[in-house]
Amino acid sequence: MPSSTTRVPRRWIARLALAAFPVVAQADDGGDSWWATATWGNGQRVDIYGVGGVWRPGGQAEKFGRSDIEWRVQADVMSWVGHPTATDERVLWDIGLTPMFRWYPGSDTGKGFFAEGGIGAQILTHTKIGVGYEHWRNFSTAYQFGERAAIGTTFGPDDRYEIAVFVQHVSNARIKDPNDGLTYFGVTVRFPLNLP
Repeated sequence: MPSSTTRVPRRWIARLALAAFPVVAQADDGGDSWWATATWGNGQRVDIYGVGGVWRPGGQAEKFGRSDIEWRVQADVMSWVGHPTATDERVLWDIGLTPMFRWYPGSDTGKGFFAEGGIGAQILTHTKIGVGYEHWRNFSTAYQFGERAAIGTTFGPDDRYEIAVFVQHVSNARIKDPNDGLTYFGVTVRFPLNLP
């Protein structure tokens, strides 16, 4: 018989979800850029579906003294769906905030092929998810760390759209056992929100 799981109050989920998204109507002020994201992933018998937002502060070429690296912040709300044979705990929600560093190898325009990665914070609505008949991945704590590495490219008019494939690992860094964690591979597409 499965043990009870920790649940995050719904009012906190709503507050975090609202904080995770930028205001869509913001103009491109001082070079800041905003994107909406759509994500799909799969790993260890769990499907991942999500939406989010990305903010890239402007003026980074001056701050870093080079134009082939930049940093940005990605916020996500993800639905994790466990295996269909799971007896319970088939769905949980993951709200994450991840600072990311990006490198454009061989480019000084901030466009084209890129590699990026970051480590951030994740909040789970449940501390386990069903991955089979009476089998669960147990995370023990609602607070988790998320590490992501990705490669991708910009495309479309003015290279304002982005697509990337990534690997993501989520675990509690052994704050508490058991710490099964979850590693999954996915793809994310980013759509610009800035006014032209």
